[in-house]
Amino acid sequence: MKPIDLRSDTVTKPTPAMREAMARAEVGDDVYGEDPSVNRLQERVAGILGKEAGLFVPSGTMANQVSLGTLTRPGDEIVCDAGAHCISFESGALAALWGVQARAIAAERGLLDAAAVEAAIRPVHDVYPRTRVVALENTHNRGGGAVYPLARVRALAEVARRRGLHLYVDGARLWHASAASGVTPAEYARDALLVSVCLSKGLGAPAGSVVCGPKDLVAEARRHGADVEGEIEGFKRTEEMTGDEAEHVQTLETVVEFVRATGVDVFAPAIGNAHGTYKTTPTLDNQRVTDIVE
Repeated sequence: MKPIDLRSDTVTKPTPAMREAMARAEVGDDVYGEDPSVNRLQERVAGILGKEAGLFVPSGTMANQVSLGTLTRPGDEIVCDAGAHCISFESGALAALWGVQARAIAAERGLLDAAAVEAAIRPVHDVYPRTRVVALENTHNRGGGAVYPLARVRALAEVARRRGLHLYVDGARLWHASAASGVTPAEYARDALLVSVCLSKGLGAPAGSVVCGPKDLVAEARRHGADVEGEIEGFKRTEEMTGDEAEHVQTLETVVEFVRATGVDVFAPAIGNAHGTYKTTPTLDNQRVTDIVE
């Protein structure tokens, strides 16, 4: 008998079809916005949620944090339920990364009540933190998969609008909420300034989430993403590279030295991080590199 692992909905593994799709995917440099697969994914998810733009990030935790970091400033406060993922299972990132605190309120099965949220909003005064965001989680993880009725989402959105706050929807499992309620993801996301959805929950993808909202805020979220985790490709240690990659780097370094010997400066700065200092790949025209090597 094959056991069914119910520890988490993230223990799923990619199917052979998924692996084949990944192997065949058209790729490019995400730093320059040139990865066509990522771009299509972002556009498609944004369209499903009725938003202008989307940002692919590696995890739901990162999606929550870059969203809340975008919507707040140091000294701000968010209102959420006491069992919310963004304050319970994200290593204290809300405080550590953004200098933001949470006003957590008790909510049955994690579903916020509009009146309780309004009562938790701080008065405007120098001694109080600034209440900035109402954050709801749909479906709710610690609430046993509780699904928000659309009317309750609308009521929370009305409180946020009337009190000058932003509404953020942690929709890691929004696909589940939509399937269970018949409410489309776009209807659930309509009043949220930013909304995130996870691709590894329900859809079964190996990893990844997408943050969606207005273009300017998604662009700001991308900057925060660089603060949190850096660009997806990152920097590799030379000793961890395959033979082909190491040979490629050695060739480029030879090219750089050759070009510099001609009196042309090549921008190839050394960048340090927690793993040491690495030299970035110099920017050269591909044909010029080919001509020099040959």
